[in-house]
Amino acid sequence: MNLLITPITNPVVLEAAGQLFLEKGFGATSMEAVAQRAGVSKQTLYSHFGGKDDLFKHVVANKVDHYDLAAIGRTLTWDLQHDLHALGKLFLSLLLDAEAVAMMRVVISEAHQNPRIAEMFYAMGPSRIIETLDTYFSGTTTTGNARSGGYLSTFRTVPEPIER
Repeated sequence: MNLLITPITNPVVLEAAGQLFLEKGFGATSMEAVAQRAGVSKQTLYSHFGGKDDLFKHVVANKVDHYDLAAIGRTLTWDLQHDLHALGKLFLSLLLDAEAVAMMRVVISEAHQNPRIAEMFYAMGPSRIIETLDTYFSGTTTTGNARSGGYLSTFRTVPEPIER
């Protein structure tokens, strides 16, 4: 998904939205509250994001982009050991990030009532990372260093919730 880069997608708006999603959860966060906290009008927020779903996707994508996981392909050396070590360090940093952990908790707690939140989170976070890895492994086949055979495509779907 191409995220439109506009002046409104600045850190202030994304930070305000991220904080509210963490504090109140996705369902209880309103666009009005985000606009108020960010110091923009609700109309401006809607004109740039369309709705809360799109804003949530931008917040998740911004976190992934902060760690540059989806764009790491530009810096890979095609040395499998070196590249996997670099990818692993970045991925582990993201997994241990307090805000990322808190956002995952929000997604987990609300996914049963609102499966759409899990799908959005997955599309903007894990799916982008898996695509980077899949591209890397597909690319290494030309050098003969590694080969995925498309195995990572197995992880492209959101897992079904476990019924208790």
